[in-house]
Amino acid sequence: EEMFTESTIEYQFEREKRRVCAYDREKLVGVCLVEDAGVFLAIRHINVDASYDPREIVPGLLRYLYCHALERRIKIDNLSFVPLR
Repeated sequence: EEMFTESTIEYQFEREKRRVCAYDREKLVGVCLVEDAGVFLAIRHINVDASYDPREIVPGLLRYLYCHALERRIKIDNLSFVPLR
């Protein structure tokens, strides 16, 4: 599990759960679920805790996922945004 910190938020790739997570100390505040097909990562879902601003959390999740993909020399597929109601 790799991790980097941005302000008080720590980002981590949890390979066994196929997700990138954002933690504020011990609290899980954002999740990006991915499908790892070996040659590409497909983003399946992004969710942010309602008490946090998604404009602060989502870019960090995506940046972390992008860096992870670059290190593994794979591409990211299926990036789309759906507003939550």
